[in-house]
Amino acid sequence: MVTFNVPQLFDDSPHDSIQDDGVRIMAYHQNQEIERVNTRLNHNLIVFVSSGYKEVLGKKQQITIGQGEGFFLRKGRYLLSEKFGKQEQYRSYLFFFSDEVAHRFSRDHSKLISQQDSNNINLSKFKATTGLTTFLNSLSIYFEDSSWADSPDIANLKLRELFLLLANSDNGHSFKGLLSQLSTNPAQQLGDVMNLHYKENLSLEQFAFLAGYSLSTFKRRFKEEFGTTPGKWIKQKRLEEGKFLLHSSRKNVSQICFDVGFENLSHFIQSFKEYFGVTPKQFQLEQSNTEFES
Repeated sequence: MVTFNVPQLFDDSPHDSIQDDGVRIMAYHQNQEIERVNTRLNHNLIVFVSSGYKEVLGKKQQITIGQGEGFFLRKGRYLLSEKFGKQEQYRSYLFFFSDEVAHRFSRDHSKLISQQDSNNINLSKFKATTGLTTFLNSLSIYFEDSSWADSPDIANLKLRELFLLLANSDNGHSFKGLLSQLSTNPAQQLGDVMNLHYKENLSLEQFAFLAGYSLSTFKRRFKEEFGTTPGKWIKQKRLEEGKFLLHSSRKNVSQICFDVGFENLSHFIQSFKEYFGVTPKQFQLEQSNTEFES
């Protein structure tokens, strides 16, 4: 069954949009109804429905959003439906944003977004107020003038304006909880991805994708949090895991080499000797002799 990756699905779409690193704002329309499409949402999403209605089925929640309503949705996997209702097509405004963007906003507005607001929110529904409707109407000037499409500032500024409107709305507590949850300990989120997948043969682009960052942001965040490059960190983790297995298991050097993620035995042996001062086999023999003598 086909799974659609969003927002990457819209990279070459005809929909009006403005975007920046970690942010994409779109005026979206659909002339054909869709029913429970497998969707992998790789960025967090805020949606305002202006025509028709949308159904969202998540792991623990299911909601229907009609005309004049909106919702926010954490990145993850969902079944999405778009229906016309009494209208002739489905229309909505889409605001995609990364965890990094949420973290920056929460950091810059720490008095507004506090940890006490944090709760386990995956999706939440709200009404479009007069202020929000005015804000949405103001986007048309940027969609109609293509020179704004890749502006380095407008997309981020308009998203921040939306965040402030939602944070101060009647449903503001839920929205602030979402932002607080998304922005909590980004180093831990990055570390979780790396510790789970460092043995796998993934490119840096794929690691960045899993962590929810662009490649450039991923490299910068990694250096800030761990003080080294992703490549060096991965190599060190694999070597340390290899050393542990040489000591604790009965596997041979070749098996351990591939178990920890190296694809070439000679590269593993050379790297191990450079890092620990002995070859893997020498280390394994030393451990065996020590155990025998004891």
